[in-house]
Amino acid sequence: MAGVTTLSILLGTLASPAFAQSNPIPTPNAALFSTATPTNVYIEFFQTTHTQEYQLISGPNTPGAILRHTSPAGSNQAVINLTNLVPNSAYVVQIRNKTSTGASAWFQYAFKTPVDYPTPIAPQNLRVTQSTTTSVTVVWDLDTSMAFLPAYVYSVNGGPRVGTGVACFPYCAGSELATATITRPVPGTAINFSVTSTSVYGKTSAPSVLVIPN
Repeated sequence: MAGVTTLSILLGTLASPAFAQSNPIPTPNAALFSTATPTNVYIEFFQTTHTQEYQLISGPNTPGAILRHTSPAGSNQAVINLTNLVPNSAYVVQIRNKTSTGASAWFQYAFKTPVDYPTPIAPQNLRVTQSTTTSVTVVWDLDTSMAFLPAYVYSVNGGPRVGTGVACFPYCAGSELATATITRPVPGTAINFSVTSTSVYGKTSAPSVLVIPN
């Protein structure tokens, strides 16, 4: 998934040794991993029952309600999906196995959501630098306001989207332009050129459109 971050999970338990020994329902086993966007986190872990309960107990807008997750029959793994989180924030979620006769001790998992980076601006100042009856070269200004140059993807007349390289980085030969040379689908006809900008964090701008006459 573009813009997706892998988090390390800190694992602990709220149960005392005496309680853990007397409780016949095992706690969820160690988390395998979690993946996250700035507002959404998936946590995967081993479990021994069909149903789990979980609750956010630390972080913005917590504690939350105790929620229930049902694992597929016969599976020994579970994935919970935590949504509507606050970017760049630390959280703790607690998880336990649940049966009709009771519940295990709670296990705690700590994680932090990634920073929510801004959406790039749409490509600016689209213009044609060369045009023939069969091909067209379009250039536009690079967005140099971001820490990393974005990737550009364009389409012609609503067709398949194609990635285009940067003609020159802002620091080489003084150029700050991106370029795409396209073939007219039908020689001698007008075309509709659309291009978007995608940041290294996976966020995509609104499209910029240029109608190129025949």
